[in-house]
Amino acid sequence: VPPLPSPLPGQLVPLLPFPLTDLILPGETKSLHLYEPRFIKLFEFSKNICHGMISMAYLTGEDSSIVQVSSLCEIASSRTLKDLDGTPGIFLTIRCVARSRIKTVVEPVADGRGAEWMLGVVEESDDECPINLELPLLVGEGYTKWDPADPYK
Repeated sequence: VPPLPSPLPGQLVPLLPFPLTDLILPGETKSLHLYEPRFIKLFEFSKNICHGMISMAYLTGEDSSIVQVSSLCEIASSRTLKDLDGTPGIFLTIRCVARSRIKTVVEPVADGRGAEWMLGVVEESDDECPINLELPLLVGEGYTKWDPADPYK
């Protein structure tokens, strides 16, 4: 397991690839069924080394580029099952706890049997409050209260 590079702020977590259309926001959950050996290894690494943290790495475009903004998630629950043929699988629910930025992607981790998955250093992203707090008030100044009796007014 590669150590966390010391000059980089953030935390080392597994990156679970998803299409950009599967984006989840803080507070939302997503249920998953992991059955590929590489994702089962990713899950085990997350539980044993990263305190149950995973980052959703969003892929976009024809070349499957990784978007820098990601969802930092915790494993909320998990259950290990075996299919009828004995193949292991894991049902889990992840909960997004923060927006984050992928600072760097570490070389794919191989399990020795050809299954690879990614690790990345991620850093939480805070929503920034505007410096001038009067600006949001000015933007909303021209609006009137909605009247259900005359919704098109």
